[in-house]
Order: sequence, then C-alpha cells, then structure tokens
Amino acid sequence: MPAPVPKGGVLLLSNRTPHASFENKTDVVRWSMDLRYQNAALPTNAPITRLPGEAKSSGTVGVPLACNPPEPDFLVRSQLRPQEVMRTAEEFVALRKNHVYQAATDRWGYSVAKRKDPLGNPYKIGGSDKN
Repeated sequence: MPAPVPKGGVLLLSNRTPHASFENKTDVVRWSMDLRYQNAALPTNAPITRLPGEAKSSGTVGVPLACNPPEPDFLVRSQLRPQEVMRTAEEFVALRKNHVYQAATDRWGYSVAKRKDPLGNPYKIGGSDKN
C-alpha cells in the first residue's frame, strides 16, 4: 500500500512493518533519513563488547539484525559502554567506509544480494562480491 510522504513530512514505522523506497526516477535529489533506536543488548552488528546474557548477532532465522539491509550499527549513548559510544564525524566516516555488508535474516523474501550499497556498489556479502 503506497504511503506518499509530502515534503517535510514524517513517516513512523515499527521494525515489524515491511517497507521499501523505490528508485527515484526524477531529476531532483530525494533525501530521507532512517533513524532507529534499539537496546544494545539486542542483536546488532555494532562493534561493541557483548555483556553476559546479551544476544549476539546471527544470520539465523528468528534473530534479525536492527537493519535490513544491515547498515553499520553504532552506539550513540550507553551507560554500560561509555567508551564505545561514537563521538566524532571521523569515527562515523571510518565505520561506514570499513563496514562489510553481510546477509541478514530474510524477513520478507528480501535479498540484500540484489541491492546496492549507499554508494551504488553491489553489497559485499560476507566479504565477497556476490550480486
């Protein structure tokens, strides 16, 4: 079901709402922002220290990551891991540059292998160049 969002509008979804944005076929740049908030104890691909009893990321069905396709996750606030919080733009740029895109739980028949990363390159699945 299409849900057009007017200029300056906001669309709020839960992480269980199947959704997509399709190719921009206009000559105008389409900007969007995807922000997620999640407890760091849940499965994530963030390069953080796992504390006892916390879930670990897994490609196993039923253990989805926060993002699909999995963009690099990171901490913006943490009482338990203050030393692991992302603090600078340089850290963010390095995280994005060095992130290896990996397949995640296929929630709704979605395949990261058919998509391109934010720079338009095929996703590197587990370190390879599969398309």
